[in-house]
Amino acid sequence: MKRAIGVGLTIMVVLATTACHPRTSAAPFVGGVTLGGRVVDFRGRAINGAQVELYTAEAGARQRPVMSAATNASGSFSLRSIDPGVYLLRVAKLGYPEWNQQVTVGNNPEQTITVQL
Repeated sequence: MKRAIGVGLTIMVVLATTACHPRTSAAPFVGGVTLGGRVVDFRGRAINGAQVELYTAEAGARQRPVMSAATNASGSFSLRSIDPGVYLLRVAKLGYPEWNQQVTVGNNPEQTITVQL
């Protein structure tokens, strides 16, 4: 019985702490934003195995990697649980020019982009 009370008290403390410290992200949902898309060549054909990397793009700050993914056979990729903000998206595949673009991730739970190498 004492153990159950301790667990319940711990849960109440965590919930109370969370309520006192609201999330600073502008996202109104749990889990963040999913940024997905396709990587294609100049003819619109899917590029399999391209490396997709998301970096911070804070002014004056050193860019740091946030997350990465590789494209599948249909050229699709998905980066999940991203906080809204401004990022640098880099896409690279041997034999193609590297693609770099600043992207703004908004509050929409799912955003898509098409990258042409």
